[in-house]
Amino acid sequence: MSRLVRRSLIALGLLLGLAAAALAALQWAPLYHFAAHSPRALPQLFDPDGPLIVAHRGWSAAAPENTLKAFERAAALGLPFELDVHLCASGEVVVLHDETLERTTTGRGRVDETPYDTLRTLDAGAWFDPAFAGEPIPTLDRVLERFGGEVLIDIELKTTDRKAELAEAVVAAIRRHGLVDEVLVSSFDPFLLGHVRRIEPAIARGQLVATFEKSDLAWHEKRALINLLLNGESQPDVIMPAADLLTDDWLRWLKGQGYRVMVWTVDAPAEIDRWLAAGVDGIISNTPDRVLDAWTRRAP
Repeated sequence: MSRLVRRSLIALGLLLGLAAAALAALQWAPLYHFAAHSPRALPQLFDPDGPLIVAHRGWSAAAPENTLKAFERAAALGLPFELDVHLCASGEVVVLHDETLERTTTGRGRVDETPYDTLRTLDAGAWFDPAFAGEPIPTLDRVLERFGGEVLIDIELKTTDRKAELAEAVVAAIRRHGLVDEVLVSSFDPFLLGHVRRIEPAIARGQLVATFEKSDLAWHEKRALINLLLNGESQPDVIMPAADLLTDDWLRWLKGQGYRVMVWTVDAPAEIDRWLAAGVDGIISNTPDRVLDAWTRRAP
């Protein structure tokens, strides 16, 4: 082999190695980009004196997730809470995290294939503790009626093929209860948020972001979502990264672009202290009492 060929092969190997290393480094790390819009500051939702402490699926460490009991426990502390919504087969917006019923209820099958007349008979509390037996699957209307205006509610829209229908139903419920300026609507799906934006632009929007390691998305779809390349569609006011994705540099950059930043799901005391010190605008936690205690200890 000639010296020229050998040098060329070595150079090619080095280039391929560098390309592979760069690809690995970029696989999950967010890239800086230009915002396609101007996020709103949302002073009506955020406290200038400290971060929002948001109970994930209600106070889900103390009561069964996404139930009225979990929301009551969060509201009793004066804390906002997050919930998840789906359309059921008969068109009602119901509060449940999973696409299927088995994990947190006594039912079986898909939520979107089950009518509300069936869902209303299921037990959504006994799986957590027998003391909560009989706790029902709530509708979004019921939650907004009970807690709307008392605390901020973050309504996460779960992705669906019925995007326009879900967005329209959620916006209709928010309007019905007079809460357009008092809720946050969030989703991993920028197209769902885009529907919300077009129906009712005044509602605050939050773009959830994660590594999507367990999703069935293609690599380029994951990259587009992680790098907020679809922000022109959702035009969020709040970026909501998973704690294992957010970095200090990215946090500073996002806040410099005018975004509010809420990190999830933060339960460990060391992680709570880390993000409080970093200056995020909100922390979403299964243990909001810990976050509240940690924030209180930091107060002068």
